[in-house]
Amino acid sequence: QRRLIENLFYHQTFTRTAVAERYRARHGELPPELLLLSPSMACNLRCGGCWAAEYGKVRRLTEDRLDRLLLEANEEMGIHFVVLTGGEPTLYRPLWNVMRRHQDVAFMPYTNGQLIDEAMADELARLAGLDLPDFLGKVTNEEAGPPAGKTSSEGTAAPAEE
Repeated sequence: QRRLIENLFYHQTFTRTAVAERYRARHGELPPELLLLSPSMACNLRCGGCWAAEYGKVRRLTEDRLDRLLLEANEEMGIHFVVLTGGEPTLYRPLWNVMRRHQDVAFMPYTNGQLIDEAMADELARLAGLDLPDFLGKVTNEEAGPPAGKTSSEGTAAPAEE
């Protein structure tokens, strides 16, 4: 809770102001308040109408590139709030390391939630500075279509290899 308050309210309200004004002086407008990032297009589901599966599992940011993007967003635009989308962000293996290195950022993974167990939820809460990730809602196998690599919608979704 403390990190959430510090990152979203203190940094976004007070420390962001000088950075945002420098950005406005250079670009003629204020920077965005948050950053939406898709570190990977890998997903454990194939939901009807979802565009992520169209990109394939191999499209992903390197850990180094993601670190640089977060650092630039913070230093150049004063962004301390990042929404992680995908694909399924919990399949991005370097996610935990990246979140550990960027303690001044509040992360909100936008997830289908099917891979999150109690241990992962606790780790997400600790690292993201949020109590809960933002779930897409309860996605049933019938709604989602077959899990990645499966030919039917029976059974539970299993992690897809990145």
